[in-house]
Amino acid sequence: MNWSVSGQKTQVRTLFLYSGLTLSVLGFLTGTSVILAAGIFFLLASCAAKYYLFYLIRHLALVNK
Repeated sequence: MNWSVSGQKTQVRTLFLYSGLTLSVLGFLTGTSVILAAGIFFLLASCAAKYYLFYLIRHLALVNK
């Protein structure tokens, strides 16, 4: 099995990223702060998921005794 540490986009991150961008633009154009806040939340959740996965990759250790 090949292991990779490079930054890969998962389906959930891609969904959060695109929905966040869409909601942010839609909220900005319509002037609705609730939709804009939801879009920003999705964008932040996408970034948090990325950095959390990198954190887990760095601190995960497989020990074979």
